[in-house]
Order: sequence, then structure tokens, then C-alpha cells
Amino acid sequence: MTTQDLYRVLLKVLGVYFFINYILSNFTGFYYGYIDNDSLSQSFVSLISIAVTLFLFYQLIFKTDSLIRILKLTSNHDSEEVKTDKVTSIDLFNVILVFIGVSLVVHNTITMLSQVYYLLELYIPNKVPTIVSKNYSFYSISYSGLSIVFGLFITLNASKLALWLNKKTNHNQ
Repeated sequence: MTTQDLYRVLLKVLGVYFFINYILSNFTGFYYGYIDNDSLSQSFVSLISIAVTLFLFYQLIFKTDSLIRILKLTSNHDSEEVKTDKVTSIDLFNVILVFIGVSLVVHNTITMLSQVYYLLELYIPNKVPTIVSKNYSFYSISYSGLSIVFGLFITLNASKLALWLNKKTNHNQ
């Protein structure tokens, strides 16, 4: 594996990670109306934000080699080869995607469970809700739930996603 292959894997996985986080946060924000569609300036900023994110995602996933050349990531290394014992780019993609998926699940499970507990606590008869339970958020529940679903999807389909990302790498060369 060359240093360019290693940088290619890292940039593609970084693009997938940023795209997943952006989609999760904006989907729930749009759904629950945190973005006011009546304001032209906020709509314009939202459209610019979406366009920039899609452009960065496209550059990180599909135009990785040109990004490596622009950033000059392959220069000033002692050797062109990275010594790995039979580790391929598919293996790296697979491990990193599983890590991203598991981190999404673990990070958001506690948040979702606590928010659901606070919501259910309000509906227990003859119990005075605490101040904390009055502050439950459907936004947090939906964001955490979607993050868990995406995390499980990525973890369970990591090998297929790794093959797809590696195929995109081989086509760009």
C-alpha cells in the first residue's frame, strides 16, 4: 500500500463521516422547524450550507486524487510504500466504517434512552415530574434515533460500503 492509498482511504472515510453527521443534524432540524423558512436570509444560508457540504462530500469521495495533489500529501515521505502485513485498503475501509458505526450507536444510545425516560416520566400517573423530565426534546430523541439507525446500518453493511468506496477509489485513478 502506498502513502497515496492511505491518504485516499482516510479522506474518503472523513467525507462519509462528515456527510452522515451533516445529514443527521439537518434532517431533524428541518423536520422540527428549527430553520425558519419565512426568512429569506436564513433560507439562503441554508442553501449555501447544503451546497458547500455536497461539494465537499463530492470532492472527498469522488475526487480524492486531485485533493491529494492540491494538498501535496504525498511529498516529503521517507518511502513511498507503507509497510502493512497484508492489510488492504478494503480492510482499512471496513475497520474505520465499523468504528464510525459503533461510535454513532454508543454515543447516541444514552441520549435517546434518557430523553425517552424523561418523556415517559411525564405520563406516569400520580408522579410529579421533575424539572429535568419537563425538558425532554423530540429533536434529541429523533436525532439520537436516526444516529443509532445509521450507525447500525453502517456497522452491518461495512463490508459492502468498503467495497463500494474502494471501487470509487479504483475508478478515480
